[in-house]
This record gives sequence, C-alpha cells and structure tokens, in this order.
Amino acid sequence: YQRAGALLGKKGVPIDAFANFKPWVFYSQLSMIDYLQMMALKPPMDKALYTRSAAAGKTVGGLEKIEEQVAAFECLNEEETLHMIEATVEGLEKAEQGGPKPIEAIVEAYLSGDPETMQQIMSDDSGMGPELAKKFFQALLYDRNRTMAGRILAKLKEEPGKVHFFAIGAGHYPGDEGLVALIEKGGHTVTRLTAADAGKVAPQPAGAGQ
Repeated sequence: YQRAGALLGKKGVPIDAFANFKPWVFYSQLSMIDYLQMMALKPPMDKALYTRSAAAGKTVGGLEKIEEQVAAFECLNEEETLHMIEATVEGLEKAEQGGPKPIEAIVEAYLSGDPETMQQIMSDDSGMGPELAKKFFQALLYDRNRTMAGRILAKLKEEPGKVHFFAIGAGHYPGDEGLVALIEKGGHTVTRLTAADAGKVAPQPAGAGQ
C-alpha cells in the first residue's frame, strides 16, 4: 500500500481516490497510471466510436455486457488480486528507474503489425507466476474471445449483406485463441490494414467471407 501510494503520489494521484473500490479495480487502474490523466480528458475509444456511429444513424450494439467484463476480474480472489497489484508495483518501480514500460512495448508491437511480439509480451507472467497468469489470461482474454467471436460470426451470418465494424481492444487479436484465429476458423478471411490502405477498402459482395 505504501509503495503504491508513493508511485501514485509522483503522478499526482492520491491513493485515497481508490478507497471505495475493490482491489481488482485498483489493479486495473494502477497498470494504466501513466495514462490516467490523459484518458480523463477524452472518452474511451469504444464509447467515442459508439457515440459517433449512433449520431450518424448507424445501427449500434455491444459484443459484451458490463456484467461479463466485470466477471473476468471477479474470478480472482483477494489474495490473487493483491499478488497482481504487488507485481504491477514492482514493474512500475523498475520503469521509474529506467526499465521498460510493458504497455508502450505492446503499442509499438501493434502499430508495427507484429502480433507474435504482442502475444509474447502479454503472455509474460510479469511476476504473477505461471499458475495465476494462466488463470488471469484465461478469464480476461481467452474466454471472452470465444464469446465475442461467436457473436461476431453469428452477426455476419445473420446479415451477410451488411458491412459490420467491430471495435475490440488489440490484446484480443493475437494467438491461437485470439479473435483473428477464431474468426478465421469460422470461415472468414482476416486482413490487417495500415494507414496506407485508407480509402482503398471497398465493401465486399454478400457471401464473400470478408
């Protein structure tokens, strides 16, 4: 608690601001501490896209329910969550001393189109230990990936003549249990686009499997 409070204090965030939250909420915010102030100035990406699409008269919806997202964290007991907080604090302390920042490494790998490196960074137990890391990633990523992939494939099947846009966090993409692999197993082709492809993408005819 003291170490986390010292880290937060350097960022101008009092630890008392998290007094009424469950430990897993504190953990999720602690890992993003370097970006909290920036994130507070603008809406989350998924909310911004949802609001923009609704204002444009498009059909909108969600791939998950709030209860499902919360359940991914609730699967951990307090001891496990506190262990993850300690591991996160240790990582942040190393970063303060010039060590690498895992989130920046993930962003760099994503922007460079390197899913293998993304997968390697995310699968690192980061001090959690292999058993806890396996449990955490199973609940936070893999179980949710299967749920979202099933709903995406169902939507594409129900309305094959429509162009669909699904906004999903990049951590769900890579790996054999990632969304890309699951959607490809569902009979669709997944192509990564870059900024150079802007304006070049044309809607595919119904049944094209894109």
